[in-house]
Amino acid sequence: MGQFDGKQKALKRGSVVLLVLALCSIAAAAAAESLTVRVSGFKKLTGTVYVMLWRDAASFPTHPEKAVATRQAPVSGDSVQVTFASLPAGTYAAAAFQDLNGNGELDRSLLGWPVEPTGASNGARGTVGPPRFSDAAFELKQNRTIEIRVK
Repeated sequence: MGQFDGKQKALKRGSVVLLVLALCSIAAAAAAESLTVRVSGFKKLTGTVYVMLWRDAASFPTHPEKAVATRQAPVSGDSVQVTFASLPAGTYAAAAFQDLNGNGELDRSLLGWPVEPTGASNGARGTVGPPRFSDAAFELKQNRTIEIRVK
């Protein structure tokens, strides 16, 4: 009988572990949000638009390699839409640029100013430099769509 009791305890323990794992999976799935970014303001309907997301103020928007996610899409109309799926809820800032010459990066003048159209979430613009994270920041608590206008 002792052997039967041991198997029964192991079965109960295994059931509890499976239940906990299932609940954690449900909670993780519930925390994953979707962000759609609609980019507009194109003067030329050519090239590719790059949209990047940051959670870190120190790297926004000057270090695209530190963005938490990047999407790209061809510019073929007045606006372009990209979607970031399965994002954890939290504070983000987004920036976009239109790559007119197809080199995959934002081209700058000798003084460091962008020579291709750029924009950021919340319409944030820098006065003497790039926009600040705090000006472009938004909360992602549920599925959401934001707009960025490039200039």
